[in-house]
Amino acid sequence: MAGSVSVVAGGNISPNCFVKLSTTADRTVLMAGAGDRIFGVSQQFHRFPPWEGLDDGYIAIANESCSVWTMDTNTEALVQCGGTVTQGDYVKSDGSGHAVTAGSDGDEFGGQALESGVSGTLIKVLLKSGMRGA
Repeated sequence: MAGSVSVVAGGNISPNCFVKLSTTADRTVLMAGAGDRIFGVSQQFHRFPPWEGLDDGYIAIANESCSVWTMDTNTEALVQCGGTVTQGDYVKSDGSGHAVTAGSDGDEFGGQALESGVSGTLIKVLLKSGMRGA
């Protein structure tokens, strides 16, 4: 799959969220937090079918394999919003791996919103890394 890599979860990984590389284990990702350097976006699929009592809401838990969309040429991914995002905004991770507007100089971003959205909705984001300048 172009633009995605297989990695190992270093903890619980939710779908459609920003992830970062672990500093303690190779090819391992964790949910990104506020201010973290973004490696990519977790994919949309859950690890179990959506049956009552079976689906825990994660794509992977610690030591399980998962696929992540990475910063590749023209890679688009669905990301869950953590606040109001406007089409064209550069987005970064909030404390839960959700997309919020990177509005301050020096903010490191992980993509650019291709759609507008509000907290809890999924939007398409063109994945690219950079830093907001003055």
